[in-house]
Amino acid sequence: MSWQEVAYTVRPVLNEAATSAMPVVVRSLTYACWRCSVTSNPPAVLHPEGATDQYSILEATSGLNLTYVRELMTLDHNPIAATIKPRYSKTRGERYLSHGCPHCDALFGEFPLEESITAVLADNAIADLPIQLATERPTIEWWALTSVRGDIF
Repeated sequence: MSWQEVAYTVRPVLNEAATSAMPVVVRSLTYACWRCSVTSNPPAVLHPEGATDQYSILEATSGLNLTYVRELMTLDHNPIAATIKPRYSKTRGERYLSHGCPHCDALFGEFPLEESITAVLADNAIADLPIQLATERPTIEWWALTSVRGDIF
């Protein structure tokens, strides 16, 4: 099969993914700030609606996934978007896009958030997390996120 034949068969699939939409859900953790002890709900995972198994969810603790969640929250005019911004981490020794406390702006570390998500996954309780946002997005966006699994940036 020539590359033109492959491109011809792939093009309709890509066009469909670019023009079709899929429901995407962002769920949040209940998380107590290490500095001020106030509880908040940072967005932690995103997934296609109805698919909450460990293979369908994407953690939104850093990188591209967190950037995407911040964009979704911004588009939705959700004030939690303002709590996702670059902060300096003494542990990492650098600035990175992170969750933070809406009350005192303390950095919510990537590792502690990932531990909390892992505990929820171990209990098979992703569907029990509160929904922060439910929206429809182009299917191709989901394909892009899952193809890199948040491993860039």
